[in-house]
Amino acid sequence: MVVSTCTKRRHTAAHWLAQVAKHNFMDKVWLEDSLGCILHFGTMIAVDDPVTEGPSIESKEIGRSQGMYVNSQLDGKGLHMVFSVIFTDGEFKGSSLEIQGADIFSMKDREFGIVSGTGYFRFVKGYGIMETEFMDIANLRAVLKLNVTVKDF
Repeated sequence: MVVSTCTKRRHTAAHWLAQVAKHNFMDKVWLEDSLGCILHFGTMIAVDDPVTEGPSIESKEIGRSQGMYVNSQLDGKGLHMVFSVIFTDGEFKGSSLEIQGADIFSMKDREFGIVSGTGYFRFVKGYGIMETEFMDIANLRAVLKLNVTVKDF
């Protein structure tokens, strides 16, 4: 923790895992063509996925990842993501982080921005690294590891 004369500043680094599963995508396009449509430019998908302490689907759920992805790359290989990590249990229960950025899902590690937060994360800004721990494109299942660093301003 860094303390200045006019404000108290906080620096937090942590990581969580988001479990992405086919049945959580809420878009009629998925019902029509569940395998290929994420690869189509312009596809928009709303998500509500569990955030867990570990990579196993049986890991303790500590929150939800809710928001949307838009395929914003003409060749279909890149997404723009806007979502909230809403903590429902654990140290940050009742708080949220607002995440925005590019997700070139073919890359193992991707950097994104933390643009805001609530509760414990009120007035934060920062960045994160999203790492693909597991991906099964055929069944639209993935485990994403989020390492975030935020600071108060």
